[in-house]
Amino acid sequence: MSGQVIVSFENEVIKVIHANIRHGDLSVDKSFSFSGEEFDHYLATTTDNEFVVINDFHEMYQDVISLPPAKEKYLRSLVDIEVKKRVSDWKEFSFFYMTIRQTQREGKWFKDIFFFVVNKDDINNLILRFSRHNKIITHLYPDILVLSNIIEAEDAEPDQPLLGVIDLVTHKTMFLVKDRKLLFVRVAQSDQKGLNDADIDSINMTVAHCRQTLRVNPARVVFRDRPEARESTVNPIIPRAAMKYPSHVTAFKETIEEYITPIAAALHEKTLPSCDLLPEGYRGIFTQRKILAYAAAVLLVLSLIGVGYIGIKLYDIMLTKKEISALRQTIGVRQPIIGDFTRTSKELQKVMPPITFMNQINTSPDIQQVLVSLQTLSMPGVNIGAITISNGKEACLISIEGNIKAKTFSDLQLNYQNVTDSLKKIKEFETVSQSLDLAMQNFKIELKWKTQ
Repeated sequence: MSGQVIVSFENEVIKVIHANIRHGDLSVDKSFSFSGEEFDHYLATTTDNEFVVINDFHEMYQDVISLPPAKEKYLRSLVDIEVKKRVSDWKEFSFFYMTIRQTQREGKWFKDIFFFVVNKDDINNLILRFSRHNKIITHLYPDILVLSNIIEAEDAEPDQPLLGVIDLVTHKTMFLVKDRKLLFVRVAQSDQKGLNDADIDSINMTVAHCRQTLRVNPARVVFRDRPEARESTVNPIIPRAAMKYPSHVTAFKETIEEYITPIAAALHEKTLPSCDLLPEGYRGIFTQRKILAYAAAVLLVLSLIGVGYIGIKLYDIMLTKKEISALRQTIGVRQPIIGDFTRTSKELQKVMPPITFMNQINTSPDIQQVLVSLQTLSMPGVNIGAITISNGKEACLISIEGNIKAKTFSDLQLNYQNVTDSLKKIKEFETVSQSLDLAMQNFKIELKWKTQ
């Protein structure tokens, strides 16, 4: 629990602590005690908005029931059915329950479950008291629940049952605890703070009920507060014991003793929420409010990021405008030069056609040189049937077709080889393709003439 405020309603006194967990120890930073009017003023002026509330529900109903084993998600519905049977006078109620043990009866397993029920009107009054000042209750627990998690007697064994007693002005609340689980709760009316004969009789009757009905024998009676000394002619039938206060709490001893109920809630904040008495509807509103708060925070962050991005883009636009303005000034200075260049370009375009024509003539291969080179070829036994010359952009394309007179294939091959060798000796010629028809003794050679 980090930085939470815990409020404990203890009859006519309302106690408040600000608690933090530091390095595994609970630190009580602030503690206050208020009357009813003072507490309302505190709610109106404090900047804290969320509170864990511990209340003394003296009008309640509790019992232990046995149910067949069921999955946890179905167990609450089964307990709800049993509660409705027992508190039919209450239109609306809220409850928590806990499994105290599993027992076997007649070969069947059962779960013994303790439940604690309060009238929803009492809860609504608490919620209204905080809502009036725009404050939120995050969790609501009965005082006997939070105390059951820490109650220990200084001279008792850890696994021994204990009977806790809360001494208030108008009533005394007694609760039986074993292994940190509630087994029984009883509220007895009283006329003042401290113990008189009637109060001790109530304690003794509760002990007898635990022994005879619940089959649990409490080892000690433990008081939350040190009871005021009053004359009494009777004594509890079990020994009294001083309460053993938690050791890992950073606060004065007097503070721990006086504010032990809210301190107990702070120490066990991780295990208590399963026993929250707040109505589900109210918890849903609280959850939605938190979601909206987180969403608003995220939206604010995104808005700030968006504003920053827009600012950066506006700065970039300003720089771009400056660059455009500078370019416009440069264009104005260079306008005469651009005009001269345009006029010169137009005059050059007028003389470009003849220049281009002359360049094409000068760069075209000379067909006359091709013919002269062909005349130098030595081709005995070869009749040239056709020579085709076409002028390309980069070279002349020559096609030579002819017939070779030979009596044998070896003579045919030899004469054809003389033709190709003669062509290779002329460095301007590049053979593109060649073919020889052995049956008809015809050949065809395609060449390129490249000017060096």
